Amino acid sequence: LSPDRTAQSLGIAEYFAPFVPMMRDIADPGMAKHGIGWGAMTGVMAAELAGSGFTGVPSLLSWDMYAEWASAIGNPYLSGEGVGYKHLSSCAWGHAAVRAAYETVQEHAIKLEEIAHITVHTFQEAIDLYQQYPQTTEQAQFSTKWPLAVMLLDGEVGPRQMLEERLADPAARALFDKIELVLDPEIDERFHKNIKFDNRMYSSVDIRLADGRTYHSG
Repeated sequence: LSPDRTAQSLGIAEYFAPFVPMMRDIADPGMAKHGIGWGAMTGVMAAELAGSGFTGVPSLLSWDMYAEWASAIGNPYLSGEGVGYKHLSSCAWGHAAVRAAYETVQEHAIKLEEIAHITVHTFQEAIDLYQQYPQTTEQAQFSTKWPLAVMLLDGEVGPRQMLEERLADPAARALFDKIELVLDPEIDERFHKNIKFDNRMYSSVDIRLADGRTYHSG
């Protein structure tokens, strides 16, 4: 497209863009999420419309306050810096807590039946994930407690741990009931400060045993 029609296509795409209410999906997880497919379709259709002579609203990318963003389009590409790869089949916000708990149990050879309580110190978004017993695979994925419980039991969080036939497992629910999520101001600040630069998540875990011993993940 010409520079003018490119600008029109950006305005059209912006006007029809799927503004995804992500936190509502976190609170009540659904199967349709993220809006990536609809966003791609909107972009293609906006270019087609602009190429046919349709006009759109002025794009935000033409505003002075977004000049830095617009000038960087195409360099660098976010696919190298802004995309993370998950090792668990669940929301990334809970991954640090799951890893901290699992590694602490492994390091100290903790028997699961000895665990009395697990306190997860984490950031607000990890706490905002679904905190009830999951009834659907979406609720299980968008949880911190459920992946943590099944990781301790199975040593993995994959499809087998997330599908509906696992969700009534009494052993997983018993561990689930022992998990408490606590907002840690230092971790919360670190997460929000660094999220602009990398995809690292932060959490620490305390595991208290029935005999009173407590292990800290750091």
